Amino acid sequence: MEYIPTLKKTPSKKLVTLSALYDGWSSSTALKLSKSKQTSYKTAFDKIEDITYINIAALTIKDLQDCVDEYAPTHYTARDVRTLLSHLYDWACAQGEVTQTLPDI
Repeated sequence: MEYIPTLKKTPSKKLVTLSALYDGWSSSTALKLSKSKQTSYKTAFDKIEDITYINIAALTIKDLQDCVDEYAPTHYTARDVRTLLSHLYDWACAQGEVTQTLPDI
């Protein structure tokens, strides 16, 4: 009980997921895109559902590439997934959630 005030003063590291990033990105930056591109990115996001609730800091390039390889079998779908992931990592970097943007996968 004596340690509780110390815990309150210690900033906690919040869990940042692709899902949380997508929610913010899709309701702001993505609105500048055409409706068809917004739909394409929504479809791409649905394809990668397996990794959307994992802490972004825990995801590796291999995790992301494996997800693209498994769930985006066609060229255009894979392109949309990769581009969406890039947008989300750029968004996370701008917010200070990650230290660098996503390299090409």
